[in-house]
Amino acid sequence: MGISPSQPLRIFLSSTYSDLEPYRRKIIDAIGRLRHVAINMEQFGARATPPIDASAKEVALANLFIGIISNRYGEIHPVLDKSASEIEFEEAKAKHIPILMYIPQGDFVPGLPRASNANEEAHRQRFLACVKQGGSFIYEEYNDANDLPYIIATDIIKYIIATDIIKPMVTVEQNQGIEGIEALQNQDYVTAIAQLENAHVRQPSDGTIAFLYALALLRGRSPGRLKESGEVVQIEELLKIAMKLKTREVAAFWGVIKQDFWVQRYGYDDDRQEARQLLQRAQRYASSRALYALLLIAQPDVMFRFAEYFG
Repeated sequence: MGISPSQPLRIFLSSTYSDLEPYRRKIIDAIGRLRHVAINMEQFGARATPPIDASAKEVALANLFIGIISNRYGEIHPVLDKSASEIEFEEAKAKHIPILMYIPQGDFVPGLPRASNANEEAHRQRFLACVKQGGSFIYEEYNDANDLPYIIATDIIKYIIATDIIKPMVTVEQNQGIEGIEALQNQDYVTAIAQLENAHVRQPSDGTIAFLYALALLRGRSPGRLKESGEVVQIEELLKIAMKLKTREVAAFWGVIKQDFWVQRYGYDDDRQEARQLLQRAQRYASSRALYALLLIAQPDVMFRFAEYFG
């Protein structure tokens, strides 16, 4: 099912429920914080059609399918001899919907309940073997269910970037002949820095150029991982110029830098107050879809950990 850059993805979340319920809630929340729509069994409610038919219909309407296999297989359908999760997975394959699967790194995920009987475990092993055979989908192993929300959110961002859903949005809305934006989109930070530095020298008061140059200087690193305060000062000087754009993304990103670098490292009250003021200003500003997209490309870790500030 196609999607345009301005539309959220419809992401179907498939897994067993009782053993993964708290983790599903966090994954659904993470999908929402990334401005996409989670389709999940919790929403289905009472319907006239059988549950399997209802979930198959919802799978067919999805842009992306996320499937999780843990230690349980789930209730086995008396006729189809498969669980809802496996039937949903097969429906996604049949409809050629992009699939991201997550399976245990070893035989079992530590700390989660296991299959209630040998028949359920045999079905689970068969399903795992099917996924491990691979095909036109991606699977990834995990060892701790607590890591799933972050892993899945990061993979969603990577999927969006890889399929160029973001880049047309940036090109149409933000590329005003600025040299360096293409290199930034492609995460070629060496080229982006050189080109955007030249652009900034030519137009030192241009807010858009200043913001792009600041992103390039980070080289994909989250602010908290920077080692030199001098780097942060240079980036903040650029963001000060970019503030004239009065967009949520610029103000929120500067607030995150204050919080993730200065407050976390030194704990000064002045930095904490400045971070709070910037994040409050961000909520009063309109959002720019293009700048939001650029942040997803250049700063995926920040966009997941601090998603509430950009929403």
